[in-house]
Amino acid sequence: MVKRIVLLLLLSSLALPAFGCRKEASPTSRTAGGVPVYVTRTGTKYHRAGCRHLAKSQLRMSLEDAKKGYEPCKICNPPE
Repeated sequence: MVKRIVLLLLLSSLALPAFGCRKEASPTSRTAGGVPVYVTRTGTKYHRAGCRHLAKSQLRMSLEDAKKGYEPCKICNPPE
């Protein structure tokens, strides 16, 4: 009986990602456009996910695009 329960739990945990129940991508994961960083609607700097300056707005973009018009945040120190 215990073996069946363990097997059922193992199989259900493997099936969860197939149904969209997986963790969000990490901030350093790569996208088609490169490393994702975030900017605000009115700011002049780009940030890592979770930076305190992203509390009110955050727009995701690739690092390559962010470098064209923004400076890196000195608080969260995103990739340059």
